[in-house]
Amino acid sequence: MPEVDPNIVWYIPKRQPSLARRKYDFLRCLLRWGTISEAAARIGIDRRTAQRWRQDDPKFDEDCRIRLEWRREAIILAASNRLEMPTRRPIFRGGRQIGHLERANDKILLALLKTIAAPRRKPVTAGRPNVPLGATSRSAPNADPAVDAKG
Repeated sequence: MPEVDPNIVWYIPKRQPSLARRKYDFLRCLLRWGTISEAAARIGIDRRTAQRWRQDDPKFDEDCRIRLEWRREAIILAASNRLEMPTRRPIFRGGRQIGHLERANDKILLALLKTIAAPRRKPVTAGRPNVPLGATSRSAPNADPAVDAKG
């Protein structure tokens, strides 16, 4: 039997987590971060992979929708709490407190509200039978009388 050099360091690659574990981690990050791109980046996958998982697995898609809705509701609740209960800051003059200032942080409120875009709906395209291709809803322009007179 050949002798093994004790100075050799063997590299054993780590096992990749299973698909179920990666989906679970994605859902956890989706709830925390609120966007598909951010959650995908946090677990080390591409955003398109997460979209493909959603297309292939209706249960996973429903779980994603639920978590995104929870995130939207949490942001709306936090924003409304900031408006109802503004922060109080003491005001000092000459080493004594003479009052306080209440204010809501509008910049944070606006930033939070921008992150919760309404879910996009696919546009409904209703077919219009008996309408020729290329037709528009505008009325036809009147014929030029000078052209009609010349014949």
